[in-house]
Amino acid sequence: KSKNEPTQAFLGLNESNTHDQGNTIQAVVSHLQTLQTGATVKIKILDDVYLNGKLIEAGDFVFGECDLQNDRLHIKVNSILVKNSIFTVSLTAFDLDGQEGIYIPGSIANDASKQATANAMQDLQLLSADPSIGAQAASAGIQTAKTLIGKRTRTVKVQVESGYKLFLKDKNSKD
Repeated sequence: KSKNEPTQAFLGLNESNTHDQGNTIQAVVSHLQTLQTGATVKIKILDDVYLNGKLIEAGDFVFGECDLQNDRLHIKVNSILVKNSIFTVSLTAFDLDGQEGIYIPGSIANDASKQATANAMQDLQLLSADPSIGAQAASAGIQTAKTLIGKRTRTVKVQVESGYKLFLKDKNSKD
C-alpha cells in the first residue's frame, strides 16, 4: 500500500467536534417498538459521523437486526444507507452498563423453570402414601422439561421505549 493511498477507515468521527467522542456513536431507539429475534429496530443517530467520507448527520436513522438472548436484546447494524449509497458496516449496540446488547430484565429460562416447577408440585400428591411417589417425581421432572422447552420455542417479544439510549460500536475496532 502506498502512502498516498487512502486507508479503508470504517468510521471517522466529525473533526469539527472538540470534545472527546470515544469509540462509540451515541444513539436512541427512535420510537416505542415491540421486537423479537429477527425483527428490525429503527435507531436514531445522535452524533455526526463520517463513513468513508460521507456524512451521517445527527438525527439520521439506521436499522439493526435483533437477536434476543437471555436477558439481552442484541442489535447488529450490517449496512447503512447514506444518500444513494449503501455501506457495509459491522456495528453492535451496547447498553449504558457497557455490556453488549440492551438489558431486558427477566430471564426466560428462569421464568419457565419456576412456572413448570410450581405446576409440577401441584400435580405431585405428596400427602398420599402411594408407593408410586418415584413415578410421580419422574413425571414432574418431565413436565418441567416440557414447559421449559415449550417456552423457549415460543416467540418471545420485548418492548423497547422511545428514546432508549444506546451506543453503537464498530465490531472490527480494537477498542
